[in-house]
Amino acid sequence: VVARVIGVCGGMGAGKEEVLNFFRARGYMAFSLSNVLRARIAARLGPDAVTRDNLRKEGNELRTQYGPGALGVKAVDYIQAEEQQKHPAGFIIDSIRHPDEVRALRAAIPQFRLIALDAPMALRFQRCEKRAREADPTATLLTFLEADDRESYGEGAGQRVRETMALADAYIINATTLQDLHAKLENLVREWEKQQ
Repeated sequence: VVARVIGVCGGMGAGKEEVLNFFRARGYMAFSLSNVLRARIAARLGPDAVTRDNLRKEGNELRTQYGPGALGVKAVDYIQAEEQQKHPAGFIIDSIRHPDEVRALRAAIPQFRLIALDAPMALRFQRCEKRAREADPTATLLTFLEADDRESYGEGAGQRVRETMALADAYIINATTLQDLHAKLENLVREWEKQQ
């Protein structure tokens, strides 16, 4: 892999999609590890079965069956195939939720960088309510907190978002404006370019 590869991890509503949009505007191809899971669920159970809970369960099952880094390995395969065909400026990967996914990406792509994105819990809940995705658990703040806990502090092959975030090369708090987030990302990109 020759292209720059950046991953983004964080809790629900932290603003990961905005990070992807920032890099897409700079010629990066976006890839979500959840796309692998969505395709598996839809093929087996139909498109209506693609829910946040089923995505979590499918990811846990895939990690149990093939190892905790299985989705990271699938991302590497995707990147290698796409890089040969399309020659993008780089790749931005979303839905990294397990430390072994990061390890698999770093083992195959030494220049891989990981951004952890975070925001206060109440703000993340508000953002999820506003975006109104069917899969987001926003019926109450309590359901949101319970789902966030399951994704953040799993064990074994389960999702371990907080532990994954601890492996990041950069940690960004996204608690203000979109312009502020973009400024932080611009600074980060400049810093990383100086290091190469």
